[in-house]
Amino acid sequence: MWLPTVLIIFSFVYFFPQVLIYILIALVLSFMGNPIVRWLDKLHFKKFHLPHSLNALIALLVVVGVFVFLAWIIIPFLLGQLSFLINFDYEKLLSYYQPQIDEWQNLLRKYNLIGDNQTFQSMLETEIQKFIGMFNLEKFFSNILSFIGNAFIFVFSVLFIAYYFLKEDKLFYRGVTLITPPHSHDEFARIFFYAKKMLSRYFIGLAIEQVIMMGLISLGMYIIGIKNFFLIGFLYGIFNIIPYVGPFIGGFFGILIGLAALPIEQLNILAVPIIIKMLVVFFICKMIDDFILQPNIYGRSVKAHPLEIFLIILIAGYVGGPLGMVLAVPGYTLFRIIAVELFNNWAFINNLFKNFSQQLEDQNKK
Repeated sequence: MWLPTVLIIFSFVYFFPQVLIYILIALVLSFMGNPIVRWLDKLHFKKFHLPHSLNALIALLVVVGVFVFLAWIIIPFLLGQLSFLINFDYEKLLSYYQPQIDEWQNLLRKYNLIGDNQTFQSMLETEIQKFIGMFNLEKFFSNILSFIGNAFIFVFSVLFIAYYFLKEDKLFYRGVTLITPPHSHDEFARIFFYAKKMLSRYFIGLAIEQVIMMGLISLGMYIIGIKNFFLIGFLYGIFNIIPYVGPFIGGFFGILIGLAALPIEQLNILAVPIIIKMLVVFFICKMIDDFILQPNIYGRSVKAHPLEIFLIILIAGYVGGPLGMVLAVPGYTLFRIIAVELFNNWAFINNLFKNFSQQLEDQNKK
């Protein structure tokens, strides 16, 4: 009974993965805009109320507008603080630490790890030339044009699909019922209802969490006197999307950027105090994230035990790397909803997700 469904899904994933990505991103945008549509649908002045199609368009514009507004604010700051990397005097840094570099080079030559005539600088220049040699100017411009074209198709496709997901609330559900057995349609209706409700909260909360973390880190770095405070906060917020390991990666790059802004002559003196101050800021912000922000996102929207979430993210990271870790929580949430609705006759599923099943029932009564 389910074999045709499995074959259709497998064929679609295998032959049209890009279209699937468009649909999934559009679905996320529709989840984020759905509460706005519901709120606008309830608004009315006497007998007048806005058409549902217009409400869907307004909701999509609001969601996209928030991202565009944040980009409009962030990008100028980001470019301004990135300029120091372009203007950084790398030759001065190398000359200042030349004695230590020579010492390491001599040690490597002693153990025949590099040739007698090789230096770190010559090795770096060789690798850069190899890298540049990989590029063809004509191919480079062709790739740029191709990227612009693909980006336009991506943006248009995602927004077009997201609009219709918002306008026709059950469009995705109707698409699913076309390839699934009729006896399972009621279960899929409930799956879509619960998924839309829980994942809407999750994705909105996740976006808010990252913006708050960017702001907290930037403010903390500004207070301790780091010049490139906004760049550090932005990078930390981006990496913080990756559960558990993301903050460490963001913190590592943040410390490197913070040290790069120090005067080269005073680097030996100021490095340790600056690193300690930055670690304190990262630690305080991480505690705020762990004990205030994340419980309100993972606890209320996902409704899962912290250890359960940790193990799922660990497995997803092992299988799919950083991207797997990012998708672990929403993917696991959807998996639990599907398991409870489609396999509720299995004793194993009932025992494993008994509490979650009860939470879904309670949520349905609200």
